[in-house]
Amino acid sequence: MINSLSNIIDFQFLGDIIYQITLDVSKGTNTLVVRPVSGTVGDNVQLVANLTAYGNPISGVTVYFFVNSVIIGSNVTGVDGIAIFHYLLELFDTNYFAEYAGNDTFNGSRSVAGTLTVSKINTNLVVSSVSGVVGDVVQLVANLTSNGNPIVGSIVDFFVTGVFVGSNVTGVDGIDIFHYILKAPDNTYSTNYSINYTFTAIQSRSVVLNAIDYSGLQDLIDSLNTLNSEDYTPDSWASLQSVLSHPLTMTSVRGLTSQQELILLFLI
Repeated sequence: MINSLSNIIDFQFLGDIIYQITLDVSKGTNTLVVRPVSGTVGDNVQLVANLTAYGNPISGVTVYFFVNSVIIGSNVTGVDGIAIFHYLLELFDTNYFAEYAGNDTFNGSRSVAGTLTVSKINTNLVVSSVSGVVGDVVQLVANLTSNGNPIVGSIVDFFVTGVFVGSNVTGVDGIDIFHYILKAPDNTYSTNYSINYTFTAIQSRSVVLNAIDYSGLQDLIDSLNTLNSEDYTPDSWASLQSVLSHPLTMTSVRGLTSQQELILLFLI
C-alpha cells in the first residue's frame, strides 16, 4: 500500500540483487466552496460547504464553520461532499467560511468567505386620530407590530405638530400610550420607532389631533352677561337670555360641539 509522504519499495529481478527506490507521494489537493446566504435577524439558515477533490466529492470528513472569523460548529460531509450547518442569523453577521483540517489522504483547505446578508425584521406602526378640548389630558396611542405580532418592550417617540413631546414603552399587546395635555394650536401627531437591533426603524403617518379651543366662546358668553337689558328691546333681550340660560352655556362650554357653537353664535 502506498501512503502519502515517503514510501520505500523493494524489487528484485530473478537471480539479481535487490533494488530499492524511494517514492515520494504528496497528499491530494481539494476544493472547499461555500455559497452566499441571506435572511432576516433570527432566521434559521443553512450554511453549506461543498468539499471535492478533482471534481469528486469527499465524504465522511468533518468541516468546521466560522462566522465573522469565529468558529460556530461543524458537521460531516455526506456522500455528495456537502456539509450543512444550521445557524440563527444575527444582525452584525457579514460573512462565513468553512475549513477542512485534512487527513492522511488530503491536505487541509479553507474556503473563500461567503457573504451573509442580514436584514432587520419589518415593522408596522399605526396611530389613530384624537380629539378633545384644549386643556384635556388625552391618550396618544401607537400600535407597534411585526407581521401581525406585537413588538413588546420597545420605546416609541411621540411628536405633536412635528415637535417631540415624549416617549413610552410598548406593552405585551404592542400598544404604547402617551398622556398629553392638549394645547392650541395642536393639529397633528405622529410616532417614531428607531432604536433596535432586530426590527426596522419606522415612522407612522401623521394623523389629526383636534384640539378644540372654546376659550373665545367663554369670553363671548362672559361679555354678553355684562350687557344691560335697558339697552335692548324686550324681545331681543328675551332671546339672548334664552340662549344664555341653555344648559350647554350655563353648565359647561366644554360640552358644546362645533355645530352647537355655531348655532349659539347664530342666535346671538
